[in-house]
Amino acid sequence: AGQRPSLNTAIITCGNLVAVSLLLSLVWFSVEGSLLIVAILQSVPIVLVLILASLYFYFADYSDIKPSLKFFDKSKVTGLVGLGAKFFLLQIGQIVIYTTDNLIITRILGPEEVTTYFIPQKYFSLIILGFSIIMTPLWSAFTEAKAQNDFVWIRSTLKRLMQIWVGFFVFAGVLLMMSPIVYQLWVGQEVAHKVTFSLSLLTAVFVCLSSFASIFLNFLNGFGKVSLQTLAIIVAAGINIPLSYYFGKSLGMGSTGVILASVVSISFFVVLMPIQSYKILGGKAKGIWNR
Repeated sequence: AGQRPSLNTAIITCGNLVAVSLLLSLVWFSVEGSLLIVAILQSVPIVLVLILASLYFYFADYSDIKPSLKFFDKSKVTGLVGLGAKFFLLQIGQIVIYTTDNLIITRILGPEEVTTYFIPQKYFSLIILGFSIIMTPLWSAFTEAKAQNDFVWIRSTLKRLMQIWVGFFVFAGVLLMMSPIVYQLWVGQEVAHKVTFSLSLLTAVFVCLSSFASIFLNFLNGFGKVSLQTLAIIVAAGINIPLSYYFGKSLGMGSTGVILASVVSISFFVVLMPIQSYKILGGKAKGIWNR
């Protein structure tokens, strides 16, 4: 909210580095570990770093907004809890769409097929990584622009983001054409030949659609208009697993069917979110389109 996303990332990175260093120390000093110790070393340092950072900034740069009971306003509770609950549902839905594929593939095809699926996922994640770097500061920027009624900046920014997305779309096409060669150099011929072109193609489509949807999701999140996407994520997450089983097992498409199910699920956002965004910008949003 303070337009300092790099600082936020630095704090998180610091916590992760401390956690990794402690985990590596188990190996360096030949300490007999356990799953519990690994869980503690992986989570506690991150929390401690966040606590220390909070204490520092609330007594330094952000002392004017330091939390205090005297600022508590119970009239705001319902709205804040309601919005927080919607964001929580969105996070759960994203987990279902983005992280259950490996479990489904293991279930219907066996764990060895996960490797085949993982290769294009990791390869085309370059698109997600690159685009997310651009999108990171824009959520709070859209919020600030809304507060200032700077809709000219919002429209021009959305236009520029779509132009940038086209560049990433072309880059995805280049990655797709190079994928057979990259796979061989990366994992060797024996594993690379198991990755079909259709699997790579649908993975590229999925990451491009996800990136496109993120443009409007960041805008809507910045405006606090999340009711429609909450319903969309419930439907998308609800159909993702059944479709994965249907495409992957019943139709015999294997891991290609699983990623196809994800493409279908993410399509709700690709269609609905731009419509809602431009309804809001045009002052024509009513009902759920404006919530």
